[in-house]
Amino acid sequence: MRVAIGVALLVGATAGCKGGGGAGSGTAAQPPAIDVACVLGADGANCTFSNKGGPGARCVKVLYGARTSGSVVSSDEVCSGTLAAGQVASLAVRFPRRPGDACGEGVADCTTKVVEPAAAEAEALAWQDTLKAPAAGPLSEAECRDVLGHVFDVMKDSDAAAAATPEERANIEQMYDQMRASVMDSGVKDCVTRVTRKEYDCAMQARTKTELQRCDAGDRG
Repeated sequence: MRVAIGVALLVGATAGCKGGGGAGSGTAAQPPAIDVACVLGADGANCTFSNKGGPGARCVKVLYGARTSGSVVSSDEVCSGTLAAGQVASLAVRFPRRPGDACGEGVADCTTKVVEPAAAEAEALAWQDTLKAPAAGPLSEAECRDVLGHVFDVMKDSDAAAAATPEERANIEQMYDQMRASVMDSGVKDCVTRVTRKEYDCAMQARTKTELQRCDAGDRG
């Protein structure tokens, strides 16, 4: 399994040099022209800032979007710090939600954008609408793994909370962890062919066993 998918995102400002003035004036300083290229991985992104102009800095936000679910997640503002002409800086970027959890460990279901901080919210909303457009067909393996993991978490937390003793709670948690490990792969294959998107949406919103049971019993479509 691939650990990361490379996404070449060169978002740079291009600016020309200002010419010299009258007698006795020097050539104006060249403005910075900083390109940003990011590689998305399961735990976050690694972004490289490359300054092809004069000294300066650049701040951006990094978005990743899941093609099948249509969800978009934004990083906090990430800044290069002052870079000299020709200087390169590499920075690790983290997100509120781990890409591997939203897109699968290989993050093949996700793509990435680098945007200016002031435009991040509008860019994310517009991109979300675009990504959601095709999300009406069968579920992907990444979506199935996501929803099955969520179901296991809800069931485990619910049953563990009802345990009478710490030992019973530990046994319940261990049972669910073992069950997840043993049936996840076969469950994903079954999910792709049998679970509807309506059931998926319902289950992902469920926070209790009762809500999950309603999805299974009444929301098939």
